[in-house]
Amino acid sequence: MKIVCPLDNKEEVLDLINAGADEFYCGFVSDEWIKKFSVMASANRREWGDCNFRSIEDLKQTLKICKKHDKPVFYCLNSANISKNQYDLLFKEHEKIKMLGFSDYIISDVALMLKFSKFHVSCGAAALNSNAIQFFKKNGATRIILPRQITLEEFKTLRQKNKNVELEAFILNDACKNLDGLCTFMHGFSKSYCKETVACCMDYDVEIKTNDKIKSRTVKRKLKSKLASNKTICGACALHDFYHGGLDAVKIVGRGKSKEQKIKDIKFIKSLLVHTNLSRGEFIKIAKNIRQKTYQTPCTPELCYYEI
Repeated sequence: MKIVCPLDNKEEVLDLINAGADEFYCGFVSDEWIKKFSVMASANRREWGDCNFRSIEDLKQTLKICKKHDKPVFYCLNSANISKNQYDLLFKEHEKIKMLGFSDYIISDVALMLKFSKFHVSCGAAALNSNAIQFFKKNGATRIILPRQITLEEFKTLRQKNKNVELEAFILNDACKNLDGLCTFMHGFSKSYCKETVACCMDYDVEIKTNDKIKSRTVKRKLKSKLASNKTICGACALHDFYHGGLDAVKIVGRGKSKEQKIKDIKFIKSLLVHTNLSRGEFIKIAKNIRQKTYQTPCTPELCYYEI
């Protein structure tokens, strides 16, 4: 099972490889694109400047390093809505991009998928069932990135029914209350994560109508956690199920995060994979213990991707 890591610049790539990353994904926004459409209309769902490569030369040097170390790199074109008037520039830039040697492309927009012979299906395309997966496979998909809302039982069913395509699932960081494939919120009103100016990170007000005050507080806390976009969420306890269930890759979210944070995340997941021969219960106990030591935060249901 591979660890897929975000990549933002050439300076961090060797350190991330040495930390244990198996594969990378990245985005690129050119000066011409920003001038014509602004960074808010990024084709890769990241509107902050430090989430993206800004020069073809840097991309070229980065891919050269990754190729030397046999590390695939996937190019993000995963905006859910790429407009017709953006296509000309997108494909003009693609003439340069495709020469660099990316292993594959991560795409959400179905119309854009039809322009490529092979691709990875982004979570933004919401492949929620086997019919969707087989539709994408028929049209060139080599890997499906499962939506964040997929449960472990649903994963097992999808794996059993779709053995002819790779599956990838989220494992760390940036949970979202919204289903990516049905969401048109903008990520990037602010450069920082989860400020009030980012629409998808605004807190919800929850009111519970009951005479039981204790129950009301408990239900309210659970509901607010379900509705929250949490950047520190973790799915590490699910690694045992994923590993033995035949998942091909786990994704660490984090374009725009610091190199130090990415290294910590990679090493954390890497350290757990050596324990997958243990029983499920023993593995979960170890995962919670290592998480506590790594991040200095307790493991709680509110911070769990897969509600284990």
